[in-house]
Amino acid sequence: MKHFIKLLSVSAFLFIYLLSGSLTSQAQVSLNFSNAPTLESGTALTQGAKYRFSNVAPGTDALVTLTTITANTQLITIDNNASSTARFQPTIYTTAPGAAVGYVRFDFQLVATGTTIPRAVPGVLISAQDIDGTSGTNREFIEFVGLTNTS
Repeated sequence: MKHFIKLLSVSAFLFIYLLSGSLTSQAQVSLNFSNAPTLESGTALTQGAKYRFSNVAPGTDALVTLTTITANTQLITIDNNASSTARFQPTIYTTAPGAAVGYVRFDFQLVATGTTIPRAVPGVLISAQDIDGTSGTNREFIEFVGLTNTS
């Protein structure tokens, strides 16, 4: 008897475009999202909205754009600081039926503080935590793509 696993009904895509430097032989930098974001453009928590997180690293802000929010998916909060203020922790809810995939795509750009000038930050650390879903039928995953370097 074959068993099929429903892989995705709740999904959180994090497509991250970090303008970071080479990860070899350089100091490591952990981004810190503890400062409350400000809405730079668009309508809060909707596709197209752009947020600024100030001072995520010395002399560096993060511009976070919501480039995709699929049908049956809602971004509840851009950054939930309940468990750790330093982490980027969006809250996403989806009612995507059956094996349908619901997700939010976040694009990140590191810029010089207070500007839109791209900034290379060498050795940026990226990790994902608690992406195991909420039940036997709900699954989450994170995907990092398009990492580029401006230096």
